[in-house]
Amino acid sequence: RLYSGTLNGEARLEASTRQLEFSGSSDFDLQRISPLLTEKSRDWLSQYSWITPPRVQAEGTLMLPEWTNRHPDWRGDVKPTVQLRGHFHLENGTFRKVPASTADSHFHYSNEVWRLPDLVVRRPEGRLELALESNERTRDYYFRIHSTIDVRALRPLLEPNQQRVLDLIAFTRPPTLDGEAWGRWYEPGRMGIRAHAALDHFTLRGESAEAFQADLEYTNRYLTLIEPRLVRDQGTQRLA
Repeated sequence: RLYSGTLNGEARLEASTRQLEFSGSSDFDLQRISPLLTEKSRDWLSQYSWITPPRVQAEGTLMLPEWTNRHPDWRGDVKPTVQLRGHFHLENGTFRKVPASTADSHFHYSNEVWRLPDLVVRRPEGRLELALESNERTRDYYFRIHSTIDVRALRPLLEPNQQRVLDLIAFTRPPTLDGEAWGRWYEPGRMGIRAHAALDHFTLRGESAEAFQADLEYTNRYLTLIEPRLVRDQGTQRLA
């Protein structure tokens, strides 16, 4: 028992093969153990906050280094053998000051690749569904996205000039977004997006519209709208 929660675990070591099997669950405040983590892990964890600590269940295996007196190469020899799978549930949390009612996902880790196949983030106005794959060796990532949340809620994640764009638009109903994104962490120029966006009953700079939809592509820091269609009281318009 620690930090208003619990940590439960069990492990089994096969000495002849050096294979370690483990499983466990926790519901204590992970932020309280940040002094024990590496600087990189602390930075990652600092992006999150919560009122109720997340509930996590996991199990996995790894291969321990050979039984010698030399200092083991944990990153080079052990980390590639780690296999992990589990599930987490979070209520009333935030990511970089963007609040969410709940967040749930299974997770898998093997060959130094993280996979979250069914992440669902719920907010009062809608939900965000993500499938994520992130390779720790190459730093490449891929997202599959379906969203019905108000994009203005993402304001804290944006640069000031990007935030001003959101100030120009008001929604009666949150937009629907289906798409995919890919790239390499810490290299913004490699980011690519392909998506379909649909909006109903919104205003832009005080001008109202019934609907808007378009396919969009973003590569090499250049955004392209494909066959955008705007519906207003005067009729439907194709936008060049």
